[in-house]
Amino acid sequence: MPLHTQEGIIRAIANIGTDVSVRRYYGELSAPTHPVLADGELPLVLVDFVGDKALSPSQVQLTFNLYIAHVSLSKNRHTRQAKEEEVLELLNIIDKEVSLALVEESTLVQLGSLKKIFDAKSDKGYLTIYMRQLHTTKPRNYHLDRAPNNL
Repeated sequence: MPLHTQEGIIRAIANIGTDVSVRRYYGELSAPTHPVLADGELPLVLVDFVGDKALSPSQVQLTFNLYIAHVSLSKNRHTRQAKEEEVLELLNIIDKEVSLALVEESTLVQLGSLKKIFDAKSDKGYLTIYMRQLHTTKPRNYHLDRAPNNL
């Protein structure tokens, strides 16, 4: 169930049409000063399923984190400020696309909190990472697969 929703979120972000790489998160940013990222793939949006919460016997809320990584190769304050403005504009575009996305069998994606989780020099340059939390609600249909005579 989370896999289809995660893929839907990835497709929505991929549709923004800018030079943004987007894929699933596999721990690439667990050590932000030494990120595991390919050269030229920044800005990058990583989508991570982090958990679910039962709302009722028939509904579940899924929670995802987006990690938005952007880099400036210059230590010049004006260049870094321009890159910061670019990433903030990218965040606005992502928020719009994701909040309007219709992901398979789910409610509209709700935007959660946004937090800058890293902003310092790294192996890739001056790296900035934001984390945006997302929530969506889906029906739990698997309980319908059990017929009373199969119990």
